[in-house]
Amino acid sequence: MESNKNKNLWRQTAWIYDIEHEKNQPLPDIPFYIEYAKQQCGEGGKILELGCGTGRVALSLAKEGFNIIGLDLSQDMLGIFREKLAKEVAKHPELTNRVKIIHDNMADFSLGQKFVLITAPFRAFQAVTAQDDIENTLNCAREHLTDDGIFILNVFNPYKNPLDESWCEFKLYSKLMEV
Repeated sequence: MESNKNKNLWRQTAWIYDIEHEKNQPLPDIPFYIEYAKQQCGEGGKILELGCGTGRVALSLAKEGFNIIGLDLSQDMLGIFREKLAKEVAKHPELTNRVKIIHDNMADFSLGQKFVLITAPFRAFQAVTAQDDIENTLNCAREHLTDDGIFILNVFNPYKNPLDESWCEFKLYSKLMEV
């Protein structure tokens, strides 16, 4: 299978991500990540989020006092994250020092630091589809974990094989844009 190391297969989904999930905000996974962050990191701990997207989980953790490095390949998703962060910083200036956003590939990154908690929420790991990239992602996560660190990744059993972009076709969301 060809490597997708520098190819972002989901680059056109940024605009629908928050539309799709805003009616369910916060999603039930947020308390799960907050609880694990409290257990694993203690107060003000440092967390790496792979596939941070628009910042849905990262911002929730930052508001709870954790320091977050969010890493994502999608410039579009990170652009939305930056916009959301700017709005939140206007209300909560302390977030400025708690959130760092990095444009990089989760299958090939080196941050020069270790974390007691690394997450890949909401199926971000499943965006990595080539076997080499899957192995590289897991190796990168391992390289960035402390000896007592944990890596939490969310996965699901896709209804299509192989996973493709058909779930995000424009026609599925055209009604939302007309409202």
